[in-house]
Amino acid sequence: MPIHSTQLLSSSGIWLDIDLSFVIILSMIFLLMAILNKLIFNPFLSDMDERDSKTTKTREEAVSLKHKANELKNQYQSLNQEVLNQAYDARKELRVAGLKSKEAQVADAKASATDSLAQAQKELEAQFDQARTQALTQVEAIAQEIAKKLLGRAV
Repeated sequence: MPIHSTQLLSSSGIWLDIDLSFVIILSMIFLLMAILNKLIFNPFLSDMDERDSKTTKTREEAVSLKHKANELKNQYQSLNQEVLNQAYDARKELRVAGLKSKEAQVADAKASATDSLAQAQKELEAQFDQARTQALTQVEAIAQEIAKKLLGRAV
């Protein structure tokens, strides 16, 4: 079987022989490429695509979780501020109640002191009146005694 060849002159001056062996080698390259694509390149590329999709999915989940974390953080901060405000209000109410209680105790003490003072004044007035009455009853006897001592005789 004669092999037909065609000779070509390339631009660099090299002669190429195109014959049946060229076609066989070319078909072997295409066959090898098809086998490598099916056994190696396509599984590798599908693995790479799967990896990329998982990476993309993981990044999207990370962004979603970050947004959720920010929402929870904001919610925590608002609840914390609300609790602080409630604690401040409760403290303020307790302080006001304490001041009112103190004022009530001071008012009670003042009333008690005023009552005690009035009672003491009444007792003093009663004692003073009693002493005055006693002194008035003894005025004549004391006056006669003084006159007797001054005059040296009984009046």
